[in-house]
Amino acid sequence: MHSPPPVDSPKTEKHAVAPSLLAWMLVVGQLVSGAVAAQHRHLLWEVTSPAGKAWLLGSIHFGRESMYPLPDEIENAYAHSGTLAVEVNVEAVDRTAALRAFRSRGVYDDGSTLEENLSPATWARVEEAARRYDVPVKVFERQKPWLVALTLTTMELSRSGLSEAWGVDRYFLRKAAEHKPVVELESFASQMELFSGFSPREQQEFLEATLRDLETGGELFARTVTAWRDGDADAVDALMNDSFRSLADSRHLYRVLVTERNLAMTDGIEHLLQKGGTCFVVVGAAHLVGAEGIVSLLGRRGYEVVQH
Repeated sequence: MHSPPPVDSPKTEKHAVAPSLLAWMLVVGQLVSGAVAAQHRHLLWEVTSPAGKAWLLGSIHFGRESMYPLPDEIENAYAHSGTLAVEVNVEAVDRTAALRAFRSRGVYDDGSTLEENLSPATWARVEEAARRYDVPVKVFERQKPWLVALTLTTMELSRSGLSEAWGVDRYFLRKAAEHKPVVELESFASQMELFSGFSPREQQEFLEATLRDLETGGELFARTVTAWRDGDADAVDALMNDSFRSLADSRHLYRVLVTERNLAMTDGIEHLLQKGGTCFVVVGAAHLVGAEGIVSLLGRRGYEVVQH
């Protein structure tokens, strides 16, 4: 999910949604290209079939200019691919239309406020976060909890010197603009539906987990960066997914945000493989790893999958 444009306003630790948000976005956010290039393994997989080939790259949606160019093996895989596939072609999303969508789906239209829809303890943490980011809490007054979670995450990323402009997907979308066709495995509308479809309780859980993640993200970021840099798919899976999927209160969120999307994106990648040629696929790293990840799904469907 990509950061929302600014929208003007008119529990306990068991809810482990946290790794699904900031870690997904930040898995390589602290890296510089030189540090990555020194490694011999990446979150990059080669998938072959009788008809075609796909390269799968685990990515983030935020980064720094110093991350580029990426390691030669990644850049070469892209250069020798005929098609780029991404979750969403963010370069083609109309900002005005996106803002309207966030307002229509992420803002209360019944006269209620965020404070009225949260527990007192969660509201107090929102107030604390607003002070930390030096913004009036009124900014969040009419936003629904899922949009507040994304807005606060974007503020933290910006404060850390990271920008969506230097996300891995945008980097390759800019490279492909005049040279390669771009295929979307999802759509902006479908991603909006994911979050706006959460129940009020799920939205509060998602916000609570995000608030915890924002308070303790430093250690998580450092460990996840190391795992990405080392191409350690098991560690990336554990950091991003393990606690999230293991808890009853988070299973529905995990199914909606990860499992079902992995299946749909795998179908899309398989379609590209069957068409022939070579495609370069850039999706969030959390979607590639683990027993329910795209890499495993493709392997179980009979494709040869090799990590590079």
